[in-house]
Amino acid sequence: MGTTSEGSDSAELRHAVRQLEDRISRIEQHLRLNPAQEDYRRTSQEKASLLASIDTDESLENQIGETLFARVGILILAIGVAFLLTFPFQGLPAILPSAFGYFLVGGGWALSHRWRMTLPQLSRYVLAGTLVLLYFTTLRLAFFSPDHAVENKNVELALLILGIIFSTVVSVRRDSSYLAAISLTAGYITALIGNDALFVFILVALLDLCAVLLALRKGWPAVLIYATVASYLTHLIWALNEPVLGNEIQLAAPSALSAGFVLLSVIIFAAHQKVPILLAHP
Repeated sequence: MGTTSEGSDSAELRHAVRQLEDRISRIEQHLRLNPAQEDYRRTSQEKASLLASIDTDESLENQIGETLFARVGILILAIGVAFLLTFPFQGLPAILPSAFGYFLVGGGWALSHRWRMTLPQLSRYVLAGTLVLLYFTTLRLAFFSPDHAVENKNVELALLILGIIFSTVVSVRRDSSYLAAISLTAGYITALIGNDALFVFILVALLDLCAVLLALRKGWPAVLIYATVASYLTHLIWALNEPVLGNEIQLAAPSALSAGFVLLSVIIFAAHQKVPILLAHP
């Protein structure tokens, strides 16, 4: 009796499973579903999702490696070399520290050019550090030491301006607003180093004009905003007797010259809004 009961239960179970399968088959036929195609489609979607997540993880790793670490590393290196160049190096020829700096500039330029196609982000950061180092190296010719490689201040200012022009041209050719901001920063610093009212005001006005042209030709509004702040800050520092150069803070005597050039800066920056309108409506 036990064996007969167990066999009957097994047969009923098989029959129930068979009925369930038949019902599922009819439902699939009614919905026009193909189980094999659905499984394949689900598997393909899972694989695509997995590959997408892997690509995202790799992209994030590359972004961190090429962007964050590169920026921090190059910044630390540039600051370290610039700080090294500020040492007086007594007993050595005055030209030697700058010669070493120019040697590093050449190496940085070569690396940036070599990585331009394979590692564009890293190449751009190396180039930025190279341009900063170029400015500090040129500045070292007449500063940071009692013995100067260049004694004539006008020659030193001319060399700094040539470096700024070179950096600006490079920023345009590399299509980098980041490099353009570095060039403008060097320009405003050079204006303050000149320590002559007419030199400061003329150079600041030229830099303002350069920023407006870059914003118009290259579509870099961030550069224009940065230049606006830097320009007015330069005028303020000059009016306070250039305390960043170690001078005592005191207000400069008001003059028509300073007021006129501040107004000129306002007009130059306002031209950024007016020029496109004039070009659109001749």
